Amino acid sequence: MVTEKAPKKRAAYGLPADVDAVVEAAQDAQRIMAKHIRPDGSYKPQGILALLKANRVNVTALAGTYGCSETYFRQVIARDCKDVDIEDLIADKLGIVVPEKKDRMWGRRMLEVANAC
Repeated sequence: MVTEKAPKKRAAYGLPADVDAVVEAAQDAQRIMAKHIRPDGSYKPQGILALLKANRVNVTALAGTYGCSETYFRQVIARDCKDVDIEDLIADKLGIVVPEKKDRMWGRRMLEVANAC
C-alpha cells in the first residue's frame, strides 16, 4: 500500500512553502514603495518610471503610439506639464483604472482641495 503525501498547508493555497521568500519579497515591495511614494500618496516621477519599467512599458513606444514626443511624456511624468489625458493613459498602462486611484497617483485631489481654500 502506497500512501500519498499531503501537500504542505501553504502549498495548498498556492503560496510558496518557504516563508523567508515571502517575507523577502514583501520587504522588497515595501522598500520600493517607501522610496517612490510621497506622504500624500502621490507617486514620485522615479516611482512611475520604475512601475512602467516593471510592467515592460517603453515610454518612447507609448509616446509614439499616441502621437506625442517622448520628452512631453517625461515632462508629464515629472509634472513639469499638466496633461490629464496623458496622466490617465499612463495610469491605464499601469493597470490603475479607478478614477479615485488615478487622482491619488497624480496628487490631483490634494491640489484641487488646496487651491479651493
